[in-house]
Amino acid sequence: MTSVTRFLAVTKELPVKFTGISGPWYNDTVAGQRQLYPFTVSKQGVLDLNIDYDDFITWFNNGNEPSSTGTSGYAAAKLLGGQQLITALGPNFKQYIRNWYTTNSPNIDGGTSGDSPITIYVNPVMTKVQLCKESMVDTDNTPFTNGTEPPSGDNFIFGTTTDSFKTSWIFKTPLTFTYLSGGEPRYVTMYSLLQTDYA
Repeated sequence: MTSVTRFLAVTKELPVKFTGISGPWYNDTVAGQRQLYPFTVSKQGVLDLNIDYDDFITWFNNGNEPSSTGTSGYAAAKLLGGQQLITALGPNFKQYIRNWYTTNSPNIDGGTSGDSPITIYVNPVMTKVQLCKESMVDTDNTPFTNGTEPPSGDNFIFGTTTDSFKTSWIFKTPLTFTYLSGGEPRYVTMYSLLQTDYA
């Protein structure tokens, strides 16, 4: 193998520094931009939500469904890596589903305070990412930005320790869960997309 071939073989495996990620999103008035759902993943494979994350508690309590804001629905993020198979849903996640499908139809049996089962039908794999500041790296418009604020560094990250500097988890493979509406099962699939999937 020549040195050029070796270089190309190594270069091909280098990670993409930033990629476009498609939700699920919520509209955060505190951060002033759309945010990835603040998923948490335990080592035991439990998927849950951090309801203390910026303005997510408002979205959570209102039962708002995931948003796809922006012209393309994508935002730039850094892939942090790691994979975790999800085997269970946490209490905050289940309560969000109850809020969501009490506010939106088809309604969940028992409403927000019911004990109607919410169960995983297809187990997802999650991976960790860190959102970039949209005023610095914006996948929805032109391939440049122009502003009065300097970047925080070459990662273009923002946030604080409270919100883990905008780190979250996305679906590497989709999640399908079920709930009952009128005694009949409904199947909801949540997923994330990477622009690199279609390059």
